[in-house]
Amino acid sequence: MTRVLVLTHDVLGARMAGPAIRAFELSRQISRVAEITLASVLPLQGTLEPGFPVLSFEDDRDRLERLARAADVLVLQGLMPRRYPWLLELGKRLVMDLYDPFLFESYPQLLTRDGEAKDLFLHLWDVQNEQMDRADFSICASERQRDMWLGRYCALGRLRPDLFREDPSFRKLVDVVPFGVPDVPPVATRPAMR
Repeated sequence: MTRVLVLTHDVLGARMAGPAIRAFELSRQISRVAEITLASVLPLQGTLEPGFPVLSFEDDRDRLERLARAADVLVLQGLMPRRYPWLLELGKRLVMDLYDPFLFESYPQLLTRDGEAKDLFLHLWDVQNEQMDRADFSICASERQRDMWLGRYCALGRLRPDLFREDPSFRKLVDVVPFGVPDVPPVATRPAMR
């Protein structure tokens, strides 16, 4: 069975933000067809028992390296490839989760950083290019996002004629995996506004 390691830079626990929710729900779906481990750089907040390992490597390189070497496929999001560039050199299949266009997210922040805005923008631009250049496969959250990423892949020179011959849709390079919500609808535990 294929072994997949999903890495997130966000807190995993009872209350999660977007990147952690995405990584958790993606892991839950992958666990149906592969051996999955979900790991965060940050400490866990509470207990999760989804039927697959959920853990924190707490920025411990040795622990992360053991996890990564044991996997066949690495699923990375955000700045993980820049934070741990050696992950890209392990010879593993690399899946980049591009659902969070962090370059666009940074624009309001860049407006408040007069002197360093250009350098930060160029850094994030470079991180995004590196992710997309190294990815064996990429996922995003919607067809609209996919259109954007296809344009970016074209600009990077990855939409070559040989790939088109094999896959005119380019879905073997980038495809849509909706954001991810639990299969079971939420249950109201207290009165709240709709």
